Amino acid sequence: MSDRLHGQCSYSINAVNNCLPVTLQLSSATAPSKIVWKKNGIDDQTVNASWELFGSAILTMNISAGLFIDEGGNIYISAASAVLKYAPGSTTGTVVAGGNGSGAAANQLGSASGIFVDASGNIYISDESNFRIQKWAPGATTGTTVAGGNGMGAAANQFNQVKNLFVRPNGDIYAVDYNNHRIQKWTPGAVTGITVAGTGAPGTASNQLYSPYDIEVDAAGNLYVIDIYYIKRFAAGSAVSTTLSTPPPGSLLRPCLFMDGNLNLYYSTRSSIERVLSGASDSPAPVAGIGTPGSTAYQLSNVLDFYIDNAGKINALDQQPSYQRLMQFDPAIPLTYAAASAGTYSAAVTNFKGCTGNTNSYLATTSSSPTITVTTPATSICQGMAAVFTAAVSNAGTPLYTWKKNNAVVGNNANIYSDNAISNRDTISCTVTNTNTGCFKSNSVIMEIKPAIEKGIISSNTNCIPATLTMNSSSASRITWRYNNSNLIT
Repeated sequence: MSDRLHGQCSYSINAVNNCLPVTLQLSSATAPSKIVWKKNGIDDQTVNASWELFGSAILTMNISAGLFIDEGGNIYISAASAVLKYAPGSTTGTVVAGGNGSGAAANQLGSASGIFVDASGNIYISDESNFRIQKWAPGATTGTTVAGGNGMGAAANQFNQVKNLFVRPNGDIYAVDYNNHRIQKWTPGAVTGITVAGTGAPGTASNQLYSPYDIEVDAAGNLYVIDIYYIKRFAAGSAVSTTLSTPPPGSLLRPCLFMDGNLNLYYSTRSSIERVLSGASDSPAPVAGIGTPGSTAYQLSNVLDFYIDNAGKINALDQQPSYQRLMQFDPAIPLTYAAASAGTYSAAVTNFKGCTGNTNSYLATTSSSPTITVTTPATSICQGMAAVFTAAVSNAGTPLYTWKKNNAVVGNNANIYSDNAISNRDTISCTVTNTNTGCFKSNSVIMEIKPAIEKGIISSNTNCIPATLTMNSSSASRITWRYNNSNLIT
């Protein structure tokens, strides 16, 4: 799995019926990256995440370069000589590093680029123009140089533009030394780095990199590097790589890389986010953006950086001609599974952070399910009105009825249920069980409550004929005037 934070995960499955055909429903606190449905303990169907075609702009800004989202959903964006932090749902950022003008002092940043935030909240920043990596502790007003800071160069203690970085849980920093065409590893407290990928000279050979831009590291210490030509995997301790993907020539302008908990790799082209499934033979597929630059909700113009958060949302920092926007694309992985034959079913689920859990088991029997339809004269009623619900069933043998209101049991053993205390968006459901076979099935309706009509007050300017009558009512949408119980005008 990825060597990022793995998070917490808990999964379960349920169904609206237990006899064939059965539709199983997965419940998950976090968005799954991968679901493996199992029958009698054997893999039966694998589903990988997909995303909505249309995104939404959740932030706009003018100058930014790097993006990171922590476990709490806080968004970090590097903007020239500062790093801003946005709380979930906020459109106002707070400076958490730099912000004291461009410079090389401990409280300054020259040109902030890549960002990484560890489990303790420490912020690691690629300070490109100062050829260093700065570490800012939570609440600190100054940063500490933890790599580089010795001017531009190719020595072991120097960088020539650090584009992005990755920090492992043990504190090891992997820095992408762009113009030196190498990856440098700095252990905690080190004053020099160790070259762990690339030779320092640009090239496309298996031991070389050509202008590397981003890096991911898995839990086994394997390195995944994207340069302007390839995505390469360097096994832990190896100087020789395996090419995982060869994107179309010219498509990788400032390519960024992300690895989810299933070792699926995502990379950015100019106007799309592509995914290479773990174990797939170089078959990338777009998951966000359509590959044509633009400013619509389904387009990306120039991706600066991107990140997949704990909820599985793809967040893409997109450069438009006159501004920048943070686009967010929601995941759309199917959470249901159709069990067509009898057996014991379960699922193994992995979220985007790599936390894998197994659901409970669910037994589907060979008996056929009953059918049930819940009806009511109107699903949209006025406030204060009573509602009557009827369950029409078939293939139910000797039926047992269980009525629920918002999942709380409110009635048993009758096919009719009435309620005079319905609230807006209440869900009324009924489960019928065939007591001969044990098979059950549910159906439900959602109610809509319309506000009660405020009774109007008629006033007049006189009690003699002719008179002008006025109706005062703030909630009425239509008024019908009547004379001696006959309609006059509406």
